[in-house]
Amino acid sequence: MSMDPNVKAKWVAALRSGDYKQGRGHLVQDVWSEVAPIQVDHTEYCCLGVLQCLSVSDPDMPYLESAEGVDILDPDDAMQVGLQAEEQHLLAAKNDGSHYQGVFFAALDFEEIADYIEENL
Repeated sequence: MSMDPNVKAKWVAALRSGDYKQGRGHLVQDVWSEVAPIQVDHTEYCCLGVLQCLSVSDPDMPYLESAEGVDILDPDDAMQVGLQAEEQHLLAAKNDGSHYQGVFFAALDFEEIADYIEENL
């Protein structure tokens, strides 16, 4: 199954938009202010977290829940848009700069991840 082309186009555009600050190791994570510790300074996103945020704000997309205990989307939810669990793990490794199936992947920025998604999903 290939990825839903409408979802893919929205995801790639969002990754390239500059609206999301890239983070590592979490789908979505608030970063607290050093000046005012009880205030969120900004929010950081994994590439998969950007897709999850789109699923919340776009009524034409199914909601994508996070998987319990790991930093990927629920595999059944992600399959609704044609994104397989193996692809999620690979994208997370490329986002975070980590290993997947015994291979180390250097961290890519959102532009490079968007290029990968366009070419391979």
